[in-house]
Amino acid sequence: MSSPAAAELARRWRWTLAASLALLALGALAVWACGDAGPSRHFSGLWWVAEKREALERLSDWGLWPLYTLFGALLAAGWRRPAWRDWGLAYLIAQLAGSLVLVRAIKMAVARARPDATAGSMPDTWLGLAWDADFHSFPSGHSADAFTGAVLLCLLLPRPWMRGYALGYAALIGFTRVLLAKHWPSDVLAGAAIGTAAALATVRLWLYPRLSGSMGSLIRND
Repeated sequence: MSSPAAAELARRWRWTLAASLALLALGALAVWACGDAGPSRHFSGLWWVAEKREALERLSDWGLWPLYTLFGALLAAGWRRPAWRDWGLAYLIAQLAGSLVLVRAIKMAVARARPDATAGSMPDTWLGLAWDADFHSFPSGHSADAFTGAVLLCLLLPRPWMRGYALGYAALIGFTRVLLAKHWPSDVLAGAAIGTAAALATVRLWLYPRLSGSMGSLIRND
């Protein structure tokens, strides 16, 4: 194990944990204070949302692809450098455990109606066990995907302001889901929490023990 690289990764992990918890706590406070229905109706009903809906939909859906592409490229290039492969695999593991398995299972198990399926009413419509995507609001898969990638990206970025941009970008993706009335704010918050937890746990439990000298070139000091 490369001690300088391991120490730097541990430092970034702690920074990312603290920053993520602060962001999630702020979101939880907002949801507790304002609820789900009011903010959802307000933001999705803003006059410019209808005008910019197509652009918002592109950002919401295609905004995840830079993260997919980055970590997919690292995985594909793993034959050249094991460190790249390991980071790509870490992303894949976190996505499978968080977004694919846990998020999908919860969606079907609790079956919460989406805002656009309830015309802005009945935010607490929880049916339980549904296959219909209109009732797969909780939690937000887009938010889980975005925060999984952003958190892992934070661990690769050397400067705090870069990591702040990465987390802010993930939060923006989550916010578009509220603007488009695809998710309630609490859905976005839950998805962000799942994605963050999956990424941090994967790094701590799987990637960190594999840290070697070859990986040290990807973990540089500020």
